Amino acid sequence: MDDFDIWLDNYGKKPNKCPPDVYPDFNNDGLVDMLDFFVWKENFGATVPPQP
Repeated sequence: MDDFDIWLDNYGKKPNKCPPDVYPDFNNDGLVDMLDFFVWKENFGATVPPQP
């Protein structure tokens, strides 16, 4: 759920306007929007390696 809060806090922003340690543009289309929410929802509970 922490990831959802990050997405929600950055909704409507371009990735370069988000904090540098945040990656809420999950589909890499240049905007944090509902499409990113659906990617988040599909992967809820999954584990990923740490960002480089």
